[in-house]
Amino acid sequence: MINRNQHHIQGSENAVWKRVVKDICMLAGLIMLTGWGLASCKKCEHECERSNEDLQRLSSITDSIMELPMERALQMADSLMANCQDTTSYYDYYLLKARRLSIGSRPQDAIPYARHVIRFAQSQPDTKKNRGMEAIAYSTLSGQYHLRRVEPDSALLYARLAYEKVMASDRMDMAANLTANLADTYVMADNLPQAAHWYRRALFINDSLQMDASRSISLYMGLAQIYTSMRDYPSAEKFYKLTEQHLDELKPNMVTYFLNNYGNLFYFKGEYDRAKEKFLQMRMHVMKHEPGNLYDLELCDINLADVYLNLQRIDSALHYLKPAEKFWKNIGMEQGIYYANTIRIGIAIHENRLDEVEQILNTEQAYEEEIERNIVNIRNGYLDDYYVKRGDYRSAYRHHITIDAYNDSAEYNKVAMRTAEIMSRFSEDTLRLHHQIAIEEKNLALSRSRSQLWLSTTIVLLLLGAGTIHVIHNRKRKLQQSIDMITLKLANARQRISPHFVFNLLNEKLHGANQEERDTLMELVRLIRRNLDLVGEQYVTLDKELDFVARYVRLEQCLVTGGFEFAIQAPPEEQLATVSIPSMFIQLLTENAILHGLKKKQGHKRLTISVTTDQKGTDIRVTDNGPGFDIRHVEGRRVKTGLNVMRQTIALINQKNRTADRMRFAIHNLEKDDGSIAGCEAIIHIPHGIRYFPPIAN
Repeated sequence: MINRNQHHIQGSENAVWKRVVKDICMLAGLIMLTGWGLASCKKCEHECERSNEDLQRLSSITDSIMELPMERALQMADSLMANCQDTTSYYDYYLLKARRLSIGSRPQDAIPYARHVIRFAQSQPDTKKNRGMEAIAYSTLSGQYHLRRVEPDSALLYARLAYEKVMASDRMDMAANLTANLADTYVMADNLPQAAHWYRRALFINDSLQMDASRSISLYMGLAQIYTSMRDYPSAEKFYKLTEQHLDELKPNMVTYFLNNYGNLFYFKGEYDRAKEKFLQMRMHVMKHEPGNLYDLELCDINLADVYLNLQRIDSALHYLKPAEKFWKNIGMEQGIYYANTIRIGIAIHENRLDEVEQILNTEQAYEEEIERNIVNIRNGYLDDYYVKRGDYRSAYRHHITIDAYNDSAEYNKVAMRTAEIMSRFSEDTLRLHHQIAIEEKNLALSRSRSQLWLSTTIVLLLLGAGTIHVIHNRKRKLQQSIDMITLKLANARQRISPHFVFNLLNEKLHGANQEERDTLMELVRLIRRNLDLVGEQYVTLDKELDFVARYVRLEQCLVTGGFEFAIQAPPEEQLATVSIPSMFIQLLTENAILHGLKKKQGHKRLTISVTTDQKGTDIRVTDNGPGFDIRHVEGRRVKTGLNVMRQTIALINQKNRTADRMRFAIHNLEKDDGSIAGCEAIIHIPHGIRYFPPIAN
């Protein structure tokens, strides 16, 4: 394991001299770059905007300063300021100093520098040059509130001001980045639809200005972060894999951002070995390419501590936790302190030191910052284990109710994000068309002598484009309406198993619980956890669905008078894992069979789930020996809604599959030889190679 401070030690006098010579050469080069503009500094000081050469020179200086260790970077910034003879360039380097401070050991030191630049810009004439300077200063302020997770409203305000200023400035090269920063701020505020909107706006700006393709690649990472928050892990991983192919085109700080978020994706998927690989890669990258970036280094350390905790490697977890915990306390960042305490809780639970958990919770001070939802959910997961280990099932149940209420607001974001995703496919097509029309209009203005020909061509293109947009819009609108209806109904049907079932079981078992009843409560806790996982997935593999149904039925057997015989007849799990199905389909049919079939039957009761596979596809049968099924007399809106959603979902899936064999669902009664009803059977047929919508990643 490489020492976390090793990059500050060169180990030989020769290496030290080489570094000094390199710094002197870089300083001389920067002064030369600055000097090239000195002759014209006073002349252009009050001009409206910088020239392309000025912007390129400033970009080169910025890249050089940001890559240096903190002390040397600040010294070089001071040298540049001392050798500059015009006030605008002076404040450019003053602002650059603030940006370098923002990624140091005390990032809050950047705030007074940024505020001073804003005051200067506002005291000057309202020019594009001054608006550009003001935009970067506002972005630096927003970044500090974002970084420290304090005053989210201020972070949003400054990010929005930065966007408005940059769009009216001479720094359009920064427009896409500042727009992406605004999107990041909305992610912090848990407003994922707005975050998606601004990331797509940043992509459009980047495309319209024909900026470097690597900037679009970095923006895709923002969309991947949103998909991770929505627990749409296949879509998130698709964007990360796309970005990974172009890492050599990204700047070092964006590579750090990528590795951190990619590691988070694997963490939330429960793939801790892959998460560890990404965080270790991130740590090596920061130490090599950003040696002064202590914030990202300790962010990596605390992530590694949590990963090693989940890998049950406590010594490694403590090794990374201690320096990270010290860093967060030194800079007073409550988000990091809360996360460090959370890992302490997890370690104490793992080592069965439950009194220490109580001590941490009792001595923890109230936080002024709003803690991120993901970090709160990580702690809630550890507290679940804590209550179970204490045998305090009543508190475990109350804790689950609190978690459910806390995460309910995510359902709106989930539906809104799916809507935004559907509309984005149409939006991307129209944006390309608008971009092409803008180019044609510029060419038309430059060639008036052939205006008639170009005008006719443009009119034809516009008419064709308008007609195409009209047709696409109508189709997308109808598809969107259908999907919105299905998504909302399906989300409602999947939201809970059955409140009646949960409360009946808890009320019956909580009083006078013995060991057997405690086991039942444990099974209930596991069922609730699995149900929460399935709520966030539209499609699951058959092995996961059947495992959930088996847990559910074991608990229902306790509530049905006399119990009932239950069996699952299915191929091996490896084969079931290759078949996907809309989540909760089998559970809805099973619940229907128990509620309206077996609970009303006297005598021996039987419920069977069978899965068979042939050359055409997979058949799933849910069979009971109850009194039969009559849709006209079904009690309860939930069952009717569930069956309707199943049929509408299958109809929508079949629209995307133009093959002879389609997905089918049927329910019918079984009869004895004398014509009397012997039970009910529901059948789902899933053909091989079916394509779901939205698509399932491989």
